[in-house]
Amino acid sequence: MISPSAADLVGLLSLPRGSSAGLTKEAHIYAVLREAIATGDLSPRVHLRVAEIADAFGVSPIPVRAAFRMLEAEGLVEVRAHVGTFVTELPYREILEALEVRTALEVEASTAAIDKATEQVVANLTMFCDEMDELAASGDSASYAALNNKFHRAIYELSDNKVLIETLHALEFRCSRGMATFHSRGSRMQRSNAEHRRIVAALANRNLLALQQETRLHRRESATTLTTMRDR
Repeated sequence: MISPSAADLVGLLSLPRGSSAGLTKEAHIYAVLREAIATGDLSPRVHLRVAEIADAFGVSPIPVRAAFRMLEAEGLVEVRAHVGTFVTELPYREILEALEVRTALEVEASTAAIDKATEQVVANLTMFCDEMDELAASGDSASYAALNNKFHRAIYELSDNKVLIETLHALEFRCSRGMATFHSRGSRMQRSNAEHRRIVAALANRNLLALQQETRLHRRESATTLTTMRDR
């Protein structure tokens, strides 16, 4: 795959990515590249050149190489001796396995959350759905994916179970590369948000069985989309 030019990387890596306060240079570079890979801004097989990234961040090559080692440990990049560093292919099997575990935990979290879904919570979730409809219609898959994460967090964080919430956050990241890829397909965004609305309706009606069923169906549809992409 053709690598982004140095100018492209400067534009990409200068996007707002949250505060770097308190982070070492390598930790900041790692965090930015990690997010860019997760969201699909840096696609599989892209060649990450040390000199270009060092220039983009205004640092020496040393913290860039350290960040590459951290990304390699997570399986996000492959460092090939005497060749370079490349973004890895989508790990479909790992993503599908993470989705399976995420489904079970989201059902557990939504079960714990149902009695805490106030009218204001339902109104906020409905607002997210309205915004996601607009994003799907405009084809803005990156913004859709970000708002999709907010939607699901708003539900499972109602569980007030710290370990469950932290585990779901971690699974969210492990699934994110696959989600970013299929959210780029407008039809999947539209279907996904229709599923979101059914989840909200189940919460609003305090219908636990429907909530559990719709949560499972939503993740099953995601898995089906990923499997179809993998098998092409």
